[in-house]
Amino acid sequence: MQGCKCQHKCPYDAEAFYITDNVFKAKFIKYMPTTVFGKPNPTGKEKREILRSGDYGKCVFLNNNDVCDHQEVNVLFENGVSGRLTMTAFGERCERETRIVGTKGEVVARHGKIVLEQYGIKRKVLKRDLLSILGHIEGDIRTVHSFASLLTTGNTEHKYVTYISDTVVSHQMAHDAEISRKSK
Repeated sequence: MQGCKCQHKCPYDAEAFYITDNVFKAKFIKYMPTTVFGKPNPTGKEKREILRSGDYGKCVFLNNNDVCDHQEVNVLFENGVSGRLTMTAFGERCERETRIVGTKGEVVARHGKIVLEQYGIKRKVLKRDLLSILGHIEGDIRTVHSFASLLTTGNTEHKYVTYISDTVVSHQMAHDAEISRKSK
């Protein structure tokens, strides 16, 4: 938005990304315009001015932005269980997937659907519309609770609620990974 000669060929063209692209590559802008524009219903003229003068309209290649655009984090917990977080900003799919792999089977949770597969025995698919609606908001922890309930009781009804004290642990891990990344 600041006069780059490559703007109209760039996949990160701010005007196309935030204003003119009818496909809504940045889908959250459709629902949360205040995040980028500072107000709920800016006019087209206001959007262009805000992008020209703010961080969201800067060229991604020619600014001082050091936000992580891809990351692999491996964690070894005290009890010997390991975990991996893979994050990338480059891809058409903007989604979360939780995959738990064990010696006897695996669980995959994505798009509100939980698939439980015991190796060589059976596969069970559980549909959770609530998780689809909530998306990022505590979805992973609710998925884990639903899975634990299924294993311990066979109950497939979703009645669990999580609290910030549960969620903050994963956020602290993400923060620590970012500190590690920046300090190399």
